[in-house]
Amino acid sequence: MVQKMRYCKEELPESRKPEKICRSRRGFTLLEVLVAVSIMGLVVVGCIKLTLVAQRTLREVAVQRQLLDHARSLLIQDKRGVLPEQGSEEELSWEIEKREQLAEEGDFSLSYRIITVHYQGRSVQFHMP
Repeated sequence: MVQKMRYCKEELPESRKPEKICRSRRGFTLLEVLVAVSIMGLVVVGCIKLTLVAQRTLREVAVQRQLLDHARSLLIQDKRGVLPEQGSEEELSWEIEKREQLAEEGDFSLSYRIITVHYQGRSVQFHMP
């Protein structure tokens, strides 16, 4: 872009420079454009990273929700007495472990079960009386 140059008269004494070259500024310098593009690039990279982290978090939440839904259905089957000690369906597996814990004074013991549910590399345990 070619800039037009114009001459301006200044109100100065004659002994000083009678004319001065004034440039009218009509655009941005290359440095200003490069700084603006760099800043915009950083903003775009930040937005992309934020989007990727959000997507990964949403996927993780969905898998955890599916794990808990499967675990709830297994607990309902266990309450009805139709859940086997061990089993698996596609990516879901479970196992039931029976334990007894002596009370403090040793007069009686508490029996309980630990139901462990595994789904897509994640697991959850339920301690049931």
